[in-house]
Amino acid sequence: MTSMINFLVWIFLWIIPFGAFFLLRKKGINYIRFYGITTLLFLMFTFVSVVFFRNILFPIFKVFTIIPFVFLVLLFIIIILVYHFFNKHVKKPLNLMKSNPDQYFLLMNYKYLFSKSFDILFQQVQILVLVLLLFNSGFSLVKIVIIFSALFGLVHVFNIPLAGKYFGLYYFLASILAGVLFPLLIINFKYGFVYSYILHWIFYLISAILFWLFYKK
Repeated sequence: MTSMINFLVWIFLWIIPFGAFFLLRKKGINYIRFYGITTLLFLMFTFVSVVFFRNILFPIFKVFTIIPFVFLVLLFIIIILVYHFFNKHVKKPLNLMKSNPDQYFLLMNYKYLFSKSFDILFQQVQILVLVLLLFNSGFSLVKIVIIFSALFGLVHVFNIPLAGKYFGLYYFLASILAGVLFPLLIINFKYGFVYSYILHWIFYLISAILFWLFYKK
């Protein structure tokens, strides 16, 4: 019964913040405009998730290691440097930006960097919780990977109409790969959720770099 409640709460904690964010975007609130509200939304639900699932999450913090957090700091330094360099020295793919205004990662904007970091934090906490729920319930790593790949793929199929055919398919294919990599990192590495977070951000960073460099301007 407790496991069922945990899974139901997990589902609602996915639906509510992203449903709220969808409505906020209708009001002009996004990762850049009024980005503080977006940040608070995801930070609040991250806190709720951590508190509710504290008995599942807290044991993984018993043995502290600083190495993954050093990599995390380096990641943000690299992102800031890349944003600075590209905005100063590389021609923007303005046509792509104008035709896809909801693809905020293309902008390489510092406000986006700030607010999106908390969005990804929320997602990674939820991913970590589900991995641990499944793992503690006796699911093998292979089964967890299959579940995640199917779940991520299904969610991003429904995202195709919102993101558009081009970016929708792009996110769909990336989600299948993420469904494999995130559980592998979380289960096989100490503080693997930090590496999972880093990988999540690297996807957006590399995507922005590639579109800036190779999209026909």
